[in-house]
This record gives sequence, structure tokens and C-alpha cells, in this order.
Amino acid sequence: MLDFTKKCGEATLFMGNDGSGVYQLRNETGEGTITIYEVFPGVTLAYNDFHMRYYDSSFRPETDVFCIDHCREGRLEYAAGDDAYSYVEAGDLKLDRRLTHTGRFEMPLSHYHGAMISFDMKVAGRSLHEQIRDLPVDLTALQKKYCRDIYPMVLHGSPATLHIFSELYAVPEKIKRPYFKIKILELLLYLDAL
Repeated sequence: MLDFTKKCGEATLFMGNDGSGVYQLRNETGEGTITIYEVFPGVTLAYNDFHMRYYDSSFRPETDVFCIDHCREGRLEYAAGDDAYSYVEAGDLKLDRRLTHTGRFEMPLSHYHGAMISFDMKVAGRSLHEQIRDLPVDLTALQKKYCRDIYPMVLHGSPATLHIFSELYAVPEKIKRPYFKIKILELLLYLDAL
């Protein structure tokens, strides 16, 4: 599971069990939470709920990662390099390797709500194929397809991804884990075919 205490210096884990946890972030502009679930070995799903103007991140992945972020509501902006700026707003999907995920992340609407699926490439590729033997998706090829360099790729307002993620935001508690697995596989199949 990704360690979000490295994402923001102020992150604190205030609940954790069964491969899940809730991290709380605070600064003078507000607070946020990241609720994270381990879905497959090397694959996590996190829900991000922020009510703040900004947060400062010092996150640098310790392993090769592939992350897919969906913005449900709000807007998130950050400098992704010297001459590059990344932003997502409601309906957008951002795919990246977290190679430019440090610095100040601003929320000009003072809130951001969304979901993030992260893959530890060393573990996830193997575990997905062990659990789903017929999975036609090559995770490494998918990462290369969308993350050719260090910068994130943003897909604006895709109706298919909106459908996939809208169902992830309203899952009954008793079926969360198996449903998360189905939706993550559906997303990978869609991105592979896109």
C-alpha cells in the first residue's frame, strides 16, 4: 500500500485494519481525508476528500507506480515541471507515474473529491494475472501507452470512465472489496481498448 505520510508531511493515519486505512491531512486552510483500500496485492483504491485551498506534497514513489486519478468534484492544479502545469476538474481522468508529484497542490474551489487507483508495477502485474488468468491486459504496456514521459496524461470528460467511477462512489459496504475488483478490471479493459 502507498504510504501517504510521505505524500503530505501533515498526513496522519487515524484508523487502519484489514488492508485499509484513513489518513487525515490538515493545514491552516482546512482538512482532507484519504480512505485507502488494498484491493489486490500491489493494487490500491483510495477516495480523496479535501476541503482546503492547498496542500504541500513531498511524495516520491519508492517503486515504479502507475496511478489513475478520477476527479468527481472540484479542481486540482499543480506544477508538473518547469514549463508544465497539470490540472483536473470534474469528470477528468489523470494517468501518471507520480514522477512530478511534489510541490504545492492547489484547489482553487477549496475542495476536491475523487478516487485514485494505484498499481505497484513490480507486484500488481504479477498478482492481477495470478488472480485473473485470462486477463488480456498487460499492465506494463498500459503504463507505457499513457505515461510515455514524466508528465501526467489527462483525459477530459470521458462518458465511459464517468460510468465506471460513478459506481465506485456508491458501493454498499458488504460488497465493497469484490466490487472494487470488478470495477478496476473494467477500467483496465477500457483503457487497454481505448
